[in-house]
Amino acid sequence: MKNSYQFVPLTLPCRVSDPEVQVKLLKPGNIEVPLENYAITFDPKIGFYIEFPSFQLVGMLQCAAILRNTVQETLNIYVNYIGNV
Repeated sequence: MKNSYQFVPLTLPCRVSDPEVQVKLLKPGNIEVPLENYAITFDPKIGFYIEFPSFQLVGMLQCAAILRNTVQETLNIYVNYIGNV
C-alpha cells in the first residue's frame, strides 16, 4: 500500500531493467490510466511519478510489464489518498 498526500508527489515503484519492456499503469478491469491526464511520467529506473496525486487514483492500481505484446509481470499497488498533509 502507498499513501498519497495532497500536494506531495507520489512514486509507484514499477521499475524495469530491459529498455524494450513497455510498462502500463492500469485500473481494475485492465483500464489503462491516461498518464497525460494526471501529470504522470514514467522512468524505467524509478517507476511512475505522479506529480499531483488526486483522489481519482485511489484504490488498486496495477503495473503491467509488456514485452512483444505479452504481459511478462504485474505488480499490484493499493493507493490510499490522504487529503491534507
